[in-house]
Amino acid sequence: MQTKLQELTDKLYQEGLSKGKQEAKELLDKAKREANALLRKANAQAETLIKETEQQIAEQQANAHTELKMAAQQSVAKLKSDLESLVLTKMLQPPIHKATSDVEFMKTMISTALATFNPQSAEAASLSLLLPSSMQEELDAFVQTQLKKQLKGGLTVVFDKKQKTGFTVVPLDEGYQLRFSDEDFEELFSAYLRPKTKSLLFG
Repeated sequence: MQTKLQELTDKLYQEGLSKGKQEAKELLDKAKREANALLRKANAQAETLIKETEQQIAEQQANAHTELKMAAQQSVAKLKSDLESLVLTKMLQPPIHKATSDVEFMKTMISTALATFNPQSAEAASLSLLLPSSMQEELDAFVQTQLKKQLKGGLTVVFDKKQKTGFTVVPLDEGYQLRFSDEDFEELFSAYLRPKTKSLLFG
């Protein structure tokens, strides 16, 4: 009887053990499948993230390259412009300053400028003329005799400290003025000479 009981116990134990092993194996297989699925999903996500990161880096590099190229082009353009201006300034300043410092040249320029206001008209031109105070001694007699006579007395002359070079014509009640200073002549001649200067400097 005891032998049968032992056999039955052993049989139940073996069956339970076998069943437990089977369930454990199934659980382990399921865990492995789930782990593999999670690993594949993680790998896929990692690949996607790597691709997105690589794309972002490529875009940032492209943007940086474009910005650097634009900055370089702007720097070169500014350098060229500054060089053109420097050459033009060095080329124009001395002769223009010499001309506007020459009393006879100034007299001719002033007379020519004022003549455009139709002094032959019956109606006297009403003008204000600003001249450098530094040239008052040289130009005062010329202004008092020839210019005022030319404009039939419709001329007010002011020797102004603010007028460093050249002269300024102000038609009264017209709301504008015509300046003929060193800077104005430089700007005028620069507009004509800049294309040629650019061609000579940079081809």
